[in-house]
Amino acid sequence: MCGLCGALNNESHWSTDITDRDTDNRSKKLNRIRRIKILNTLFKIYGISIRSGTGSFYVVSNRTGVSEVAYNLDSVLNSCEKLSGYDIDPLRISV
Repeated sequence: MCGLCGALNNESHWSTDITDRDTDNRSKKLNRIRRIKILNTLFKIYGISIRSGTGSFYVVSNRTGVSEVAYNLDSVLNSCEKLSGYDIDPLRISV
């Protein structure tokens, strides 16, 4: 998917709605930053890093620089599995 189509993706996901439902833009940005820090802590052992892409999607990258765009936490997990080559169970990851 091209960057423009991705930027227009406005689909809501339950994992984002839990923290962002009734908050202002500043709080949404802070929640997103916290989410990304937690994701990076969890997936660092698999050689994966996650960053924000214009606030509407995530960019998931591996150690070799291969990257994928993900639009919600479910997509982030799928991208992490694909880029790391491991089946990842987020409930079994210990930090």
